[in-house]
This record gives sequence, C-alpha cells and structure tokens, in this order.
Amino acid sequence: MKQPWDVDSYFKIVSAPTGVFLTVYPPVGEGNPVSVAEIVEQLKEKGVQHINATAVESAVNRQSGMAVLVGEYFEQAAEDELFVVSIDKDGQTAYLTILVPVKGGKEIAMKDILRKLKQEGVVFGISTDTIFDILKHERFNEDILVASGNLPIPGKDAFLEFKFPTTKAISMVKELEDGRVDFKNLDLIASVKEGDALVIKHPATKGIPGTMVTGVENSARDGNDVPLPVGKNTVVSPDGLELRAAVPGMVSLNPRGKVEIEQVHVVTGDVDYSTGNINFHSELVIDGSVMDGFTVHADKDITIKGNVWKATVTSGGNITINGGILGKNIGYISANGTVTAKFAEYCRIRAQKDVLIGESVVSSQIDAAGKVVLAGRRGVIIGGKIRAGEEVSAKIIGSRVDTPTIIEVGVNPAIREEMKELSEEITDEKYKFHGIKLEIKGLLALKEKMGQDFPADKDELLASYLGAQNLLIEKLRDASEGITLLHQEITTVGGGRVMVSGLIYPGVRITIRSASMYIREEHKYVCLTAKGDAIEIIPYDLALAIQKKKK
Repeated sequence: MKQPWDVDSYFKIVSAPTGVFLTVYPPVGEGNPVSVAEIVEQLKEKGVQHINATAVESAVNRQSGMAVLVGEYFEQAAEDELFVVSIDKDGQTAYLTILVPVKGGKEIAMKDILRKLKQEGVVFGISTDTIFDILKHERFNEDILVASGNLPIPGKDAFLEFKFPTTKAISMVKELEDGRVDFKNLDLIASVKEGDALVIKHPATKGIPGTMVTGVENSARDGNDVPLPVGKNTVVSPDGLELRAAVPGMVSLNPRGKVEIEQVHVVTGDVDYSTGNINFHSELVIDGSVMDGFTVHADKDITIKGNVWKATVTSGGNITINGGILGKNIGYISANGTVTAKFAEYCRIRAQKDVLIGESVVSSQIDAAGKVVLAGRRGVIIGGKIRAGEEVSAKIIGSRVDTPTIIEVGVNPAIREEMKELSEEITDEKYKFHGIKLEIKGLLALKEKMGQDFPADKDELLASYLGAQNLLIEKLRDASEGITLLHQEITTVGGGRVMVSGLIYPGVRITIRSASMYIREEHKYVCLTAKGDAIEIIPYDLALAIQKKKK
C-alpha cells in the first residue's frame, strides 16, 4: 500500500535556443515511474519538432535528474529572456529556471519574474529574497525553489484519560519516608464518591487547511471522535467531556470496555495483609474478620461476617458484626448509625444511634446517643463504662466479685465528653494564669523600683504578659459559661433509665443525668430512673407497664 512519503517520478521540459531538454526525476519509495508515451505526448503538445524518441526512452530509464536534449528549439520560446516555472504534482513547491539570456536581450528584472510566476499560476508562498539572490548572482540554468505552500495539518484524534486504574490492582507495598515499608496501605480498591471524575475526554481537534503555491486551499482531515465509555451508575457531564460517578462505590472497567460502579463492595475473606486497610465510599461487606492492626472505613453501612480483633472500624452508616469484638484494649468501633455485635470485649464503641450487643460486654467503653441494649440469652455487662443518651438495658450488670462498672444515662455522651474537655481546659488555663500573674507582679515591682531606668525590653515583656493575662481571662470566662450551659442542659432534660431484667451486683455506679448511686447490694428485676436529685429503683414489670401506658 502506498504511503504518504512515497512520491511519483516526474519530469520537466525546458526549451532553449540550443534545443529542447528533458529532465526526468526518479520516484521516492513506492512512487510510480513516468512513461515514455506521456512525455512524448506533452512534447508534441508543446510543438516540439524532430523528437528524439531514443533519447526520451534513455532519460526515462536512467531517471538521473540530468537534462537530456530530445528535440529542436521551437519559436514559442524565442523571447529576450526565458523563464521556466515548474510546479510539483501536489502543488506544494514551485521551481524557477532562468535560462542564459540571448546575447543582446534585455536585462531580467524582478517584476518580469513575478509576472511569469503569476502567469504560470504561482501566487502563494513566493520567496522574493530567493529571486533577488538569483538575479544578484546570475544563477542561470538552475532549478531553484522560489515558492512553497503550506501543508495541511491533520486534526488530532480525541483520547480518553482514565482517572482510576483500568487493570486489576496488584498488591504493591510502599516505602515510607523514614525507610520503613508500609504493608497495610495498599490501595487495592478504586473507591469513588458521587460526582468524582472517572474519565476525561480530550476532544478531537479540527484540521488546519494548507495552501498550494497556486493559492488553492488543501483541505485537512479533522480528528476522529471517541465516545465516553458510559456504564452502570455513571453520568456524562453537561459539556460532554467528563464521565462522572452517579453514586459512590467501586469503579472498574468491565469486559465490554464500559465504566461501571458497584455500590456494594464484598471482601471475600479477612481484612489482613492480602487486602491492606480499606477505605470505601459506599457499602462494604466483609466475608471474614478484621485482623489485628488493620483499619476499615466505609461511608455507608459495613457488614462483617466474622470478628473484629485489635482493629479500627468506622462507618458513616451502621456497623453489623455477626461475630464479636475482641479489642485487646485497642479495638475501636465508630458508627454514625447503630452498632450491632454478638459480644464486645476490651474495646471502645461509639454510635450516634444505638449499640445492640447480643451476649456480653466485658471491660469496654461504649458511648451511644440512643440506647445500649443487651438482648441475648446472657445479656451481661461486666466492668468498663457504658454511656447512653436514653437507656441501658441488660439482663445482668456487674459481677459477684464487685467488678467496677459505670453506667451513665440520660445525657448524650458527647455532652459529657464536652464538659470533661472544658473542665480540663479550665484547669490548664488557671495554671497558666497563675504563672503569668506572678511574672506580672515581679515586673511591676521592678518597674516601680527602677522608675525611668526600667529597661525597654522588660517593658515590652510586661506588656505581652498583660495581653496574655487578658486573653486567658476571656478563655476562662468562655469555658465557664460553656460548662454552665451544658450543666443546665443535663439538669433540665428528662428521660434516662437503666433496665435490669435479671440482676445488678454491688460495685456498679449508676448516673442518671446529674444524679448518682453506688450499688451496695444486689437488686433483681429492677428499673433505675432519676427522681429529682436522687435515683429511684422500681420493679422491672412496673417500668414496662408505665412505658406501655405512655405509648
């Protein structure tokens, strides 16, 4: 197949007083040769007499680019000067040959050459500098390039830029800045959020037409378009140049070449060194367990069919653990919804709604804005601190050996935590305030003693201490007001109870809103509620009846 760089053979016919000369130029690459018949026909058209067919055939065979005498001079060319203009087949170049003027002929001028070029149809890309050089140096009997066209520039094809790995991710460990190797953050899941750009289309460009030396426009091919690979749960941007995620989830390229997003990602096994840590923007299902030292996060619900060990699991929705939590005093579970598990040992759990545990909670800290409920056959809470905004319900709380167990209800744990932080802040600021006050006192005494001799740098230091003192006073006032408001909220809010369907042991401290009680003896089938500044213990069945009546 002929390629763009293949050029056909071509020829020139020049008539001079000494005869008619033929120059044949060889083809380039797979270009086609010229034929003898084609040349002879053109010689006849020009009126050339006594054509030397043998010389023509020899020139065609040799294709040397050298002028060969093939006929007699014809009268049409008998002028004072003789110009020969040749234009290549693609119209991109024009050559000028000035034959040696006949003796006594008029002097050749620039305007004569330009007129000749125009007569031959050459109107674009003429180099007057080159023509001036030809005349200046009397470069006769040479084929000289005097005009060049502009080649057309084809448009670029559109192409797609994928913003996610299009091949299956391979586990690649990373080297940290300190030289250690990170075996946990492997980034094996291509997780995206709604609205994220998945594919960017770089549009095709228009071709730029060229111009032949004859002034004729040479059209250029426009670049080819390529469609965006629209698949399930994807959407095209208004300008048509981006493919975006219509939903959060895991993005991939399917076998048909379409981009699609799965809203539920399933981990077929444990979260361990084979998967690395997981950060997913939608719903997550883990068929196995979350092993020691790993972190799992999902913006929506998480379901774990095994256990959670000394690991961190956080969710923007609910967390459901079919097994239990064995935190080893490090495990942490946090959900913006409800946390459900079979058991929880030596861990910390935080939920913006409820915490539902089946069988047991051992030495754990649980914070729930709603309820903490143990509804299983055992339903036991032993040790730790359980805080709930509404209710704590269990079959057994505490143990026979008076294991310290703290139950706090009636106030959102977040409020209690805020009060604790404010109290610690006040303590820290008071300590700073006391130290600054002593420094101010010493500097004031020194200033009074030295009078006008008090150093300028000491005066600046005194001013900075006074400014810091005023700032601390403001911070202490704000923190104190914050604690007052939170305390008012605790004392004015109603509700909060502890339901015990079995037995509560001595060693348990109960706090309902601002009222507290230390359990010193066993109580069976009871409900603990706040009555004024005290805690009231009523029968369990009575509490259920009151609740039913309210409904």
